[in-house]
Amino acid sequence: EIQNLYGVHLNHTLKIFNRYGVCVFNGDNNLKWNGRSNDGDLVPVGTYFYVLNLNDDEENNIFTGWIYCNY
Repeated sequence: EIQNLYGVHLNHTLKIFNRYGVCVFNGDNNLKWNGRSNDGDLVPVGTYFYVLNLNDDEENNIFTGWIYCNY
């Protein structure tokens, strides 16, 4: 769960990529990421990379990084 994102940055977009660069999730304020791909399947254990664009009115804040999913 990403704190202070949903309901705060209403126009954000969040993309999650697997280690091969394939986008497994593309969401926004109405479609929250919960460790599942856009087709509803739980993503496999591993490292994923994110691109978070806050789409603020004042500037286009883009954040990138990685997460590790382990169940």
